Amino acid sequence: MARSTFLNDVNGSITDHPAGSIGSDASLGAGKGLGRIAAIGLRIPVDFAMGITSGFHNAPKLYGDDTVRPAHKVTGFNSGLSAATKVGRVICFFART
Repeated sequence: MARSTFLNDVNGSITDHPAGSIGSDASLGAGKGLGRIAAIGLRIPVDFAMGITSGFHNAPKLYGDDTVRPAHKVTGFNSGLSAATKVGRVICFFART
């Protein structure tokens, strides 16, 4: 019966790593994976809220209203702050009149 070389390969690969590096590599990989899952978990409510907002913003177009202003493109914090400032100015203008 031929002897398997599987155990020799496993033993050889373990001895190639410095002491404690296999566990630290695994924990680093698990930490990265959990970080990605958490980031997606935080992003889902934001995407959902933006979808609802876009839907309500564009709802008058379904009924033929052509006075709907184009939405501002938000790609990050700075562009979001800029868009909020522009929308805030419009709201203040209409609140005064």
